[in-house]
Amino acid sequence: MKDIEEKHIVVVLGMHRSGTSVVTRGLRVLGVDLGDNLLLPAQGVNDKGFWEDADIAALDNELLWTLGHDWHTLTPIRDKEFTAPEIDKLKQRAVALLLSKLDSTNSFGLKDPRIPRLLPFWQDVFAHIKARVSYVIAYRHPVSVALSLEKRDGFDHVKSHSLWFQHMLASLLQTQGSKRVVVNYDQVMNDPEGQLARMANALGLTFNPRSHEFANYKNKFLDDTLRHSRARTEDLYVAESVPPSVIELHNILTEVANDSAKLDDCNVVTAIERLNTQLIENYSALRYMRSCEEKAWAVSHIAEKGEPLVTMATELLRQNGGHLAMTAAELLCQKDEHLATAAELLRQKDEHLATAAELLRQKDEHLATAAELLRQKDEHLATAAELLRQKDEHLATAAELLRQKDEHLATAAELLRQKDEHLATAAELVRQRDEVLANANARLSRSFELPWKKKS
Repeated sequence: MKDIEEKHIVVVLGMHRSGTSVVTRGLRVLGVDLGDNLLLPAQGVNDKGFWEDADIAALDNELLWTLGHDWHTLTPIRDKEFTAPEIDKLKQRAVALLLSKLDSTNSFGLKDPRIPRLLPFWQDVFAHIKARVSYVIAYRHPVSVALSLEKRDGFDHVKSHSLWFQHMLASLLQTQGSKRVVVNYDQVMNDPEGQLARMANALGLTFNPRSHEFANYKNKFLDDTLRHSRARTEDLYVAESVPPSVIELHNILTEVANDSAKLDDCNVVTAIERLNTQLIENYSALRYMRSCEEKAWAVSHIAEKGEPLVTMATELLRQNGGHLAMTAAELLCQKDEHLATAAELLRQKDEHLATAAELLRQKDEHLATAAELLRQKDEHLATAAELLRQKDEHLATAAELLRQKDEHLATAAELLRQKDEHLATAAELVRQRDEVLANANARLSRSFELPWKKKS
């Protein structure tokens, strides 16, 4: 058996109904083993298979149940929830399970849309195993995901967008520092060769676009019927159910998937951390929405149980005659009361959810306003810095002009000194000339003296 440190686990992360199955099937083209105990295809849901290990999926379901969550609960799973003693037992089972999967392969593909919310658990398992781990983060347009979940599960779009946000944010936040690549589902459908090449290059895998495996994937597996809805970018701004935080995260993922930005860019890291802070601040509202949803489900369950009461009352009347009429009437009355109570609770639940959604929308607007004010402040600071820079340039220019002026004055002073020296020299020459002339005149005077003057 190859040393465990040399083995490779490739984890596919993403929201439900986001094309994680298509992306995971692509890993097999890159030489990643997906195991031999896959979940069976589901007609009308995933006709061509889920491509996820059934043992892993069962363990994740048990883990969620132990944590008191379901795959679609609105409240995020906090790190402290993974510290319960019963979770340690599940970790031991997960280690043993994953080691058994790696026993016969050098690279194993791990995919389950529940994993993004369970990453603290699985990353502890990976750390214990000490195998090499990398991540493929698959994402799809949030409106397309909401439409798909509405069709399959009857989910309200507000709930679907919240789940999309939590899954994608966790996928980005908890894989920082790891080898990873972001892949867009629609781009895989449109350009499978280009996207598989990106994945192989990012994760150190091998891709042969001329292989039979790729031809089978491209021509037989990929089928546009896999894509039941295809939202456009502008749909994010039209749909009232899409909060600004979802739009911002979608835009970040799109830029990274298009290689216009990198996940480790400072501005991307800052934005992801800020969005996570918003999610933490919204925890109370999400917990309230979850409580309302669970109460509504309970009421709906009671309402469904009301119908058998009517059937039972009718049968009792038929079998036993009029002496049970009062009992049947009471049962019918109780059934109507249950239904009325259920309807009232459902109405209240809808009001509460609408109120919570409005509060979240207002909060997102406030945060967007604050972000805009911060942006304007940064612009003002940048403008002030530019003005200071220009002022410094002007001062430097003035100082240079003063220096040049001082040089010119020093030059002029030197010229004046030289002129004075020249004038002094000229005066000395004139004095000397005057002495020469005086001497010459004296000699001339003596030479012209009269002879008798000389005798006497």
